[in-house]
Amino acid sequence: MVRPNKDFIVLPRGSEGVDEFLSFLARFTGLNVDTQVIWTSGVTECMHQEVDDVIVSSLMAMVDSRPDEGFVLIPYTFTPSFVQWSQPLAQHPQVRVLGDNFEWRAIFSSKGILHRHMKSLDVPSRVELIDASIPVPQGFICSDTEDLVRAYQTIGHQDVIVKPCRTSSGLGIVFLHSLEEVLAYSFPYGDVAIEEKLDLDYVVRSNGSTEEISPAIHYMGPNIMGHFLVDQVLEGVVYSGNQPTSLDALRQEEVMTHAVSLVRGMGPSGPGGFDFLMAQGRPYLVDINVGRFNGSLVPKLFFGCFFNQHINLKWLYWIEHSTPTEHIETVWERLESEGIALQDEGADSYGVFPIRYVRDVTWAFIAIGRSDEEVRKLKEVTKEAFHLHA
Repeated sequence: MVRPNKDFIVLPRGSEGVDEFLSFLARFTGLNVDTQVIWTSGVTECMHQEVDDVIVSSLMAMVDSRPDEGFVLIPYTFTPSFVQWSQPLAQHPQVRVLGDNFEWRAIFSSKGILHRHMKSLDVPSRVELIDASIPVPQGFICSDTEDLVRAYQTIGHQDVIVKPCRTSSGLGIVFLHSLEEVLAYSFPYGDVAIEEKLDLDYVVRSNGSTEEISPAIHYMGPNIMGHFLVDQVLEGVVYSGNQPTSLDALRQEEVMTHAVSLVRGMGPSGPGGFDFLMAQGRPYLVDINVGRFNGSLVPKLFFGCFFNQHINLKWLYWIEHSTPTEHIETVWERLESEGIALQDEGADSYGVFPIRYVRDVTWAFIAIGRSDEEVRKLKEVTKEAFHLHA
């Protein structure tokens, strides 16, 4: 998404996997590694802590060299280090910072906005205050065992789900099935939401598998991103990608309406998204992913940059949870040998692209095609080519 000879990116030096993927991407996008990439030392894992006066001066010089252009500074999320080093740029008249500040995130970037707290049941949740018509599972926010027991008894269902308020990608989510299990819960991640276990709706895929329907929608500042919804791909409670939604037009419009209400009520300045689950024909808001980029935004941005004018094309994004060991060029050669390497053919574009790949760390793919069945088939062929469990 870094436009050739236009944008700049700051990356950590010293990662062989990052270097390999960057060289691979440069071949396809026209990115000039010598002039568009600014390197940190790569000594620490937190890149924001490595941006020094020299790097900031380089960025300022780039801005000053283009006095007739505007720039947007885009962090993954706001951190204290980022706020500190970005101050000179944030104060520059040509620069706008895309993101939500600490005060906004303290209010909204938690599942705590979904429900009333067990200690203050007379205080409406943030979601209620924004739009009381948005369905959420019956649930409460809890800070200790006493809260959790009272909430469990109030919900009145044997099976409940407990979700830490400030984790993502399914981390720490557990199902509890008895009062004894509730009493044993130790709050390893702090405050939690405890919710009824919904009677979920499922879709039967072409291969005969059944999947819960989990539509997701994303935004950038005040604008909803993308012209269609996607369903999350879940492995248990762990996020593993997105695929074309199975919702009909009426239900899609219902989810869109709820998302627009949330964005208007929250007033974000940066990226984020909302996750829903379908239960008995209704979309229930179940998670808030705000104040930062999340996994679903990357494929939507990729599709928007390269294929947005072809609204009939479909895409499917998935994360592989195994560790990639091959060089990215070897991966691409294998996709080519299978006849599924992504080809940009306008409205007839077809194939698979490694949208994220760092050898020995992580990999993820996007499939582009003309129908839902086509992109799902591309995923199956990719998994077979790399001997991955489908």
